[in-house]
Amino acid sequence: MNGNQIKKKWRERKIVIAGWSMIGHPDVALLLAQSGVDAVVLDWQHGVHINEASIVICIESIFRQPGVAPLVRVPSTDRYQISHVLDAGACGILVAMVNTAEEAQQAVNACRYAPTGGRSLGMMPHQQPRESIEDYVVRANQEIICIVMIETKQGVENIEEICDVQGLDGIYIGPYDLSLDMGIATDKFIDHPQHLNIVTKVFKAARQRGIATGHHGFNLGDTIKWIKMGSMFCQLGSDTSFVVSMARSNLDTLHNLISLD
Repeated sequence: MNGNQIKKKWRERKIVIAGWSMIGHPDVALLLAQSGVDAVVLDWQHGVHINEASIVICIESIFRQPGVAPLVRVPSTDRYQISHVLDAGACGILVAMVNTAEEAQQAVNACRYAPTGGRSLGMMPHQQPRESIEDYVVRANQEIICIVMIETKQGVENIEEICDVQGLDGIYIGPYDLSLDMGIATDKFIDHPQHLNIVTKVFKAARQRGIATGHHGFNLGDTIKWIKMGSMFCQLGSDTSFVVSMARSNLDTLHNLISLD
């Protein structure tokens, strides 16, 4: 879909790098797509300016960069939200706060047309010239990406059953909410033994079933750490963090130069 190579890379055990968009502006989404990433994730859960209308425009903007997959983090397994972004052309979804196999199955069903799911057939944004509807349905079921996010103790406890859900493509750890639920300080999880044990457990369960693994990252050091632990879907910062970090870096440099004069 849109020429994205995510599933192909995973089959070849190659790492996928995603940009993360919180701002919800099409120009910013396109800049992220042009940066060299494999995908741009539009955050409909926490991106306060991302809504039903703006997300469509952002997806269309990402389309302008061939080979980059527009993905959307949706707040829940809500069928309308998932259908809306897929009909708009998203190549897949990340579903927040999935705690049970039943919820994971709901996410998968919302991504797949019958007979493997319950997605309604309407807009077909990735249909190829002269491709029949039947062929499109088969290809969409094969190519649309469904990732669920593990962000609670309950999700960790049920990870084996979640990973057993047929049609699930990936598991992605959201460390902030998971840390809050576990009583770990949110600035300590990266080196906390309990969190690292959970990463090992979740990644092992996913790999044993051929499911891609991922962990949210906030800087280069974090991302490298999760890659070394087996992450195949990696996010490095976000549009908001890139703006803030570069501004701070340049200001710090300027202040240091001024203080030397």
